[in-house]
Amino acid sequence: MIRRQYMLDTNVLLQIVRGGRVGTAIKDKFQLDAQTLRPQLCVVTYGEIWAIVGRNNWGDAKRQSLEAAINELPPVDINSDEVVKAYVEIMLYSNSVGRSMEKKQNDVWIAAAAKAAGSYLLACDGDFDHLYGNKIEGEYIDQRAFLNGGKLDA
Repeated sequence: MIRRQYMLDTNVLLQIVRGGRVGTAIKDKFQLDAQTLRPQLCVVTYGEIWAIVGRNNWGDAKRQSLEAAINELPPVDINSDEVVKAYVEIMLYSNSVGRSMEKKQNDVWIAAAAKAAGSYLLACDGDFDHLYGNKIEGEYIDQRAFLNGGKLDA
């Protein structure tokens, strides 16, 4: 098994907590339950996920499931020189390649935290695609494959 430190974007955490096909496939593909290093969460993800919970009026059972999941995942703080430097680097790089992230500041913080922590970022949206292999290591997980019963590529 590859020993890798993962960081979960908010949408990946959401899929895992929901416990459906996508979340299960993500956990299986990346062997998240078998990793000796627990996947990390950027502290920004906490705010994003709890805002989603509030907006969607989650009940107590779902909230407790989320809280249990979060309690198992170590946080990465953004209050460090390394994260701030990575934030500036990612923002400037994104602008230079025509992929402004000015309206996606939370994603910049998440990417910066992943870069500073040396983590492999997992996301279910394309917001980080231009950064993979350039400024951060990570992977886009296509959720659409599951709408028709597909599987994640191995």
